[in-house]
Amino acid sequence: RDGVRIDLMDSAARPMFRAGTAELFPYGRTLVADVAQRLAGDGERIAVEGHTDASGGLSAANWRLSGERAAAARDVMVSAGLPVGRIVAVTARASTEP
Repeated sequence: RDGVRIDLMDSAARPMFRAGTAELFPYGRTLVADVAQRLAGDGERIAVEGHTDASGGLSAANWRLSGERAAAARDVMVSAGLPVGRIVAVTARASTEP
């Protein structure tokens, strides 16, 4: 895809999501909202991908969880002012990428 790619990666010391859930910690919510506000006026199309750690492998549960995380990030972005029509994809990646 053309455009700019922004990867938001967390660490064990500062996770974006509560373990095993799609619930964003305040840190993750603030980070995603800040990115959305910065992108709100540029007109680019946005694709949101959700990921999990490798502990669940490629199980159905990890695919579901990564999709739920992508949807949660999308919801925060829209709440932060990103026009919903700019989001063209919300994708689950499970543990297939770091």
